[in-house]
Amino acid sequence: MPSYKVHLVGGLATAAALSYVVPGHSIASWATFAAWTGSALLGSLFPDIDTKSKGQRIFYAGLAACLLYALATQQHNLFVGLAILSMVPVTARHRGIFHHPWFITLLVIGALWVAPYWIRGDTFFWNMVFFAAGAYSHLILDYGFGGFWRRLMGR
Repeated sequence: MPSYKVHLVGGLATAAALSYVVPGHSIASWATFAAWTGSALLGSLFPDIDTKSKGQRIFYAGLAACLLYALATQQHNLFVGLAILSMVPVTARHRGIFHHPWFITLLVIGALWVAPYWIRGDTFFWNMVFFAAGAYSHLILDYGFGGFWRRLMGR
């Protein structure tokens, strides 16, 4: 099983490769490229949030910031939703649902479906594409291309 450093390198390589495939790949700014790369790096650590890892620590730090924001702005529904979300990683078994390509795909589709209520423009869309690509790179590093394909096909 590769270390988090190997997964970060995989996420970085994925971001670099994908940035040339994006339509009109001339990146608008370094900030855009940094956002895409950051999304791919977060995605490359995401599947391991179900075990004690760097990815889990980053997830809970970000979640704590979001919970504090929800409290400060008195968004109680958001707070409750995030609190429930915080329990999911600790109840899942390692290499379970978070290591399945369909879960990552549905997670990204769900985020893109909900995002227009808060976020405008296509920036979030491309960040989620890079997040998914980083998460897929994690699965490929864990299982190889054949294992990734078998999990994708449900075998």
